[in-house]
Amino acid sequence: MGENTSEICSHAGCDQPTGEKDYGSRGRGLCPRHYQSWYRKNAAKKVDIDCVNCGQSFQVEKYEAASRKCCSARCGSIVGAKARSQSAAARRESGELRLTLPKPCRRTGCEKDIPFDFTYCSSNCRDQMERPFGGRDRSSLRKALEDNDLHAIMDEIRGQVNINKDGCWIWPRLNKAGYPITGAKLPGHARYREYLVHRIVLETVHGKSLGSQSAHHKCAVPACVNPDHLQPVTHAENTAEMLSRHSHLKFQEEALAIIRELAPNHEFLNRIELR
Repeated sequence: MGENTSEICSHAGCDQPTGEKDYGSRGRGLCPRHYQSWYRKNAAKKVDIDCVNCGQSFQVEKYEAASRKCCSARCGSIVGAKARSQSAAARRESGELRLTLPKPCRRTGCEKDIPFDFTYCSSNCRDQMERPFGGRDRSSLRKALEDNDLHAIMDEIRGQVNINKDGCWIWPRLNKAGYPITGAKLPGHARYREYLVHRIVLETVHGKSLGSQSAHHKCAVPACVNPDHLQPVTHAENTAEMLSRHSHLKFQEEALAIIRELAPNHEFLNRIELR
């Protein structure tokens, strides 16, 4: 900290410079040592005052006495509320603030009373009125699903797939497991969520819910939504078929590895299409 040697401490008999003028009120013309002494004897001295709310006596430092009026934050909030209430009453009497009765929430079907300057009673009511579809425009497929239009559902699904050489309808949007998904807010469900498209296809074709049954891919292509490649099966049947297929694929891979090792130039390797 730099020193300003042009000013000397005003305490009798002290010839030290006042230094930087950042001690209280411009240092009061004292050096740091004498300023601290003055502070302990005057500004930091405890005084007793009475709380303006509860009347309880409490101690504060002397320099706080002019601004501190309450013994606690609770009393301070009560005093502030009373002051705001008195201010509002004064404005009502002067005509600046009008008394208004509560009004009903703006959402259709909601009968809750709300303050006059509010529009909705909650964010949920606001979203249902102003953003009924989650803040986004509904796609044609989502609209068909939410309207339960079976013909439109299949038309929209056919228009979004890519058909491979095996006749599989490959859906463009997949989850982490490789199964086709789409989002909607179906009847009977409170929120928007994602659904498996191959299950939707089976339920649409049969006109019934799958319930606990699985939508089995006969083509063994998880991304396929072709109704001719799907069939409803129990969870046990679906699991057994999956394990059998994986076992067969593992056996095939092991057999090919042996052939490559024993006869790498065998014509059998050239006739098999590896996937």
